[in-house]
Amino acid sequence: MQGAKIVFAVFIILSLMPIITAYVKRINKSAKENDKKAFYTRIIAMVLICGIIMTFFISLYRFTIDCQAPLFAERCSDAIIEERDNGISKVIDRLKSKDLLSSSFISMDESVLLNFPDVNDYKLSLSSKMYDTEDACAIYAMYEWKGQKAYMEFELDMEKNAWRLVSVSSCTDEKIEEIDSNMKFSKIKS
Repeated sequence: MQGAKIVFAVFIILSLMPIITAYVKRINKSAKENDKKAFYTRIIAMVLICGIIMTFFISLYRFTIDCQAPLFAERCSDAIIEERDNGISKVIDRLKSKDLLSSSFISMDESVLLNFPDVNDYKLSLSSKMYDTEDACAIYAMYEWKGQKAYMEFELDMEKNAWRLVSVSSCTDEKIEEIDSNMKFSKIKS
């Protein structure tokens, strides 16, 4: 998700630089000519155009992180890990506050939290593709920390054109092998 933030920040900067440069030249010209009406009109136009472009990219960023399953799963994972030690109710509250839960969310068991890393130094890898489940789609996460490895299943459902979390459950090596013996994971966080 950090990569998406960087990419969109670069898009915004590269989009605004030529506009700001052109308008600053025009504003300076108006100031030299002592044309106050043109001076203020150009400042207002520059601010409005920059605001519209920033709004466009910010809404595009929000759309991207809600509609790209790996980015959404990473957001869910981060929220769970942040509140892991505070119990299941705090985890669910955090997921609700970030608007990540589906209307059909199935509460997770307290034991599921024990499979999430308890340290900040961990590696997260997500399955390279999504898998169909009975009611939704699933993406699988592999966590590695302090010589331990754990697999989690994030069951997701599309609601209002955005992914929402239906359930989180632990997986064993055998279950991962049963789902897809050639399941590939892409490193997301190291």
